[in-house]
Amino acid sequence: KTYSLVIEYDSTGKPTIAKTYDSTGKMDAYYTDLGLSKYGKYTSGKEYHLDSTLKLSWENNYDSTHYIGGSGKDSTGKVTYSSTIKLDNLGNPEKMEETAVTKDSATKQDVTKKTTTTYTYGGTDSHGNWTEQTEHLTSDDKTKVPHLYKRVMTYKQ
Repeated sequence: KTYSLVIEYDSTGKPTIAKTYDSTGKMDAYYTDLGLSKYGKYTSGKEYHLDSTLKLSWENNYDSTHYIGGSGKDSTGKVTYSSTIKLDNLGNPEKMEETAVTKDSATKQDVTKKTTTTYTYGGTDSHGNWTEQTEHLTSDDKTKVPHLYKRVMTYKQ
């Protein structure tokens, strides 16, 4: 095990705190202000260091049960990550656009990296679920070799 997450809930089923643990079982961070959608998806939260200083905050957006993007902010409130995802009529991702802001280790200047991922599908099973997905990634005007994912779903009657 490399990581674990434990979430505590109040009597109404609302999450109150989440704690993360490293591979040795030592707690390394905790989350508060956890937002939960009516579909049971986590929509927001704040991550803290063990000394209770804010590390980051995040927000996830959903189209009912499908993730359609989100954002993250550092401890100063500056956006360091954002994404948007366009879904097809079956709820599969068609295109994802991501922006990440990091610090260059040499210059200490902000570096913005934009990535676009498009998805194409080949084949579906008897329930209409895709069996092959190809991921095409373009980042900073460089296109990487596409990744092909194949899956087989087993349905119980």
